[in-house]
Amino acid sequence: MDDSIKGYQRFGRRTLVMLILGKSSPAILALLILIVLFAMPGLFPENYTMVSSIALPIVAFVCIFISLLVSAGGWLEYRNYAIFFDENNFKIRRGALNVEEIGVPYRHVKEVVVKRSIIDQLAGVSNVIISIVQDDDDRPVAKKEEIVLFSIDQAAAVQIQDAILRKTEIEKMDIVSK
Repeated sequence: MDDSIKGYQRFGRRTLVMLILGKSSPAILALLILIVLFAMPGLFPENYTMVSSIALPIVAFVCIFISLLVSAGGWLEYRNYAIFFDENNFKIRRGALNVEEIGVPYRHVKEVVVKRSIIDQLAGVSNVIISIVQDDDDRPVAKKEEIVLFSIDQAAAVQIQDAILRKTEIEKMDIVSK
């Protein structure tokens, strides 16, 4: 994530895997339950055996189809999930079909935190939390907001943090959950 590189930069393959798994995990879980049910033929009473032998493969096909559809949605989201560093601001683009682009001037950045839970550490990903302060002329107190970049490859997350901190010249902070 070198800030001298122009154009939007993606966040790594682990981000793609986490986006797909995060979206398709219910369908995968349902498919695993169906496989277990299908492997245990004595589980159903005799009069339901024919119905279960027809219904289980149909439901399994539906689960596989839904998993593939959701995986395609995760890939679309990954394709649009990127960051762009400019001289005065950075831009974050995200979304599957409804793509949003957030531009933040470096002067509005209050802090950049790389946060990793235990599961994130095992997966090799991090969440980047960017706290920003927006100044409104009408308000006496500035409004604080957070932008969270979920499931970013750990090396890419540190590079994003370093690139933003270099431009804003604020202190680096890492949080590791235990």
